[in-house]
Amino acid sequence: NKQYYSVDSYHKSFNMSLPVHEVVDEIIRIIDSNQIFVCTGETGSGKTTQIPQILLEYFQRKSSGSSNILIGVTQPRRVAAMSVSRRVANERNVRL
Repeated sequence: NKQYYSVDSYHKSFNMSLPVHEVVDEIIRIIDSNQIFVCTGETGSGKTTQIPQILLEYFQRKSSGSSNILIGVTQPRRVAAMSVSRRVANERNVRL
C-alpha cells in the first residue's frame, strides 16, 4: 500500500512524532480489508487528529482525488467533536 501512502507524501500538518505514524502501514492494511475500523490507544497518540487525515490522504490517492470520501470520527461529547473538527480543519488549512 506504499504506492498510495508514504512518509514522503505526508501532508504538512501531520505530526510525525506521534505514535500512530509507527503503524500507518498496518492501519492501511486493516482499512483495505474491512468496512469499519475501530481504533483505541493512549491519549496523545494521534488517533483522533492524525488517523482521519491519514485515511483522507490515502483514499484521495486511491480514488484519483475524489472528494466523495466520508470518514466518521466519534467523540463522547459534542463539544469535543467540534473541537477536534476545528483542530483538524486548522491543521489542513480548510474551512468547516
